[in-house]
Amino acid sequence: MFICTLLFLVSTNYTFEFGIFHLMIFQFTLFCYATAFWALGYIYAINKGNTLFFIFIAMSIFYSYYKKLPGVDKLMEIVLYSGYTFIIYAVFFIGVGRIASMNADSSRYVSGLANLNTVGMLAATTILINFYYFLEGKFRRLFLLAIPALSIIAVSQSRKAIFMLVIGTLLLYLLKNLRMKKDNLLPVLRFFFFLMLVIAAFAFLAQTDMFAGTMNRLDGLIASLTGEGSVDSSTSKREFMRQVGWIQFSRTPLLGIGIGCARIQLNKAMDIDGYLHCNYAELAADGGIVGLISYYIMFLYVLFKEFKYFKVDNMAFLMVTLIFIRLVTDWGMVSYYNKSTYFWLMIYYLHLRSCQIKYPHIK
Repeated sequence: MFICTLLFLVSTNYTFEFGIFHLMIFQFTLFCYATAFWALGYIYAINKGNTLFFIFIAMSIFYSYYKKLPGVDKLMEIVLYSGYTFIIYAVFFIGVGRIASMNADSSRYVSGLANLNTVGMLAATTILINFYYFLEGKFRRLFLLAIPALSIIAVSQSRKAIFMLVIGTLLLYLLKNLRMKKDNLLPVLRFFFFLMLVIAAFAFLAQTDMFAGTMNRLDGLIASLTGEGSVDSSTSKREFMRQVGWIQFSRTPLLGIGIGCARIQLNKAMDIDGYLHCNYAELAADGGIVGLISYYIMFLYVLFKEFKYFKVDNMAFLMVTLIFIRLVTDWGMVSYYNKSTYFWLMIYYLHLRSCQIKYPHIK
């Protein structure tokens, strides 16, 4: 991708426009490089900085092209269609028979397919985008593909995907109804009716064999939060990983031990060479409070701005929903060096830019 980007630069009349989107990513990239000076393992910080720099270049090219469009509808349609295309591929790759015979004892490992948490979250995101357009009266027939998407979520047994789907649909519907007149109780009644439908649908799916494995994993998560019931090994292991990060944060609260270096402490504590399965704990250990601010300011800035366009732009409540879900699901994954993270950031900032052009009276 980086080579193709360079070829594009030298063969076109490309003009680079440095805006707030570029500033946000660039400052975090520079911070990653800077941590090499005090990192436990400077090579990890350099590698992460290089990764973010390549992503910065590539996303700048994409941003330059898509900013010419009047909004982000085309981009969202691309994500919607490509999401369903991958879901159909995944159904045939895994096998309809295997999906239909899923139960509590079925393995969530599928050799040759992408990481199942990623696949489940992709399916949930695709359904959410389709649900937004469904509420807008578009792509309603396409919503039938939510059925195979749900089956992929069941196979993935991803707790994050279930959270995204349930909370995301509720939040989308709530935000849409909040835009209606406040002196009318109908929007409130509609939301509570929809809430009952979602609860009933969730309860129904929870009783099926297909979602039995997912529900077992959710039970383990709830037990870890409430202290009641049995906690599964995956949940307890990830909780310990987060504790490794928070303990390190308490020792080096300002600047951390260098981006990418939490794996060194995890290796000492658990003999595992990996990440902490929590973006907050990972960045807190790696970059301290400065690192957390440097990264999350990218999301909080655009989230704050999106609220200003909430009442005039329909796409704003989809953007708010997606950003909110990202901020919450980061508790269960490490996302700061994923390409998809910055692709979504590009979409958020492109939408913000289009709103600033369409509604110049809103400051």
